Amino acid sequence: MNILEFIPHSPLSMGLVDLDYTFVVELGVFLLLMIALNKLLFEPLQRNLDHRRASISGARAEAESMSLEAQQLVEQRRESVDQARDRAYSAINEMKNEGQAREQEILKAAHQRVDEQVKKGRAELQEALTKSRRETENESDVLATLIVEKLLDRT
Repeated sequence: MNILEFIPHSPLSMGLVDLDYTFVVELGVFLLLMIALNKLLFEPLQRNLDHRRASISGARAEAESMSLEAQQLVEQRRESVDQARDRAYSAINEMKNEGQAREQEILKAAHQRVDEQVKKGRAELQEALTKSRRETENESDVLATLIVEKLLDRT
């Protein structure tokens, strides 16, 4: 007697399924097939999938590490370029300031030379003027004497 026979509308009570030794054989074949498929197909497939997951996660971790390293290198490069730019601007400004200082020195020296030449020229002019006045005074005395003598001779 089977318990399924007493359940209304069960396959056994309706006579559709017979439970006999073939059911046990089929169940055994199913279990053997399940064990064989598990050993031959599912476990290797699962190992393969696990291996793929591990390699993918390793590759992702390596890619993230490389990406982080690349970002750090880019940042270092940017900092070094900024430092080089700052040094270049500093050098340019220093050269510019040195050039302006040199320009001021040259202009100051030129102004001093010009001032000295102007003073020298004024002194020479003053000396020439003084000499000319003395000569003119001497000549005017001589000329006055000559004029007086001529006037006196005519009279």
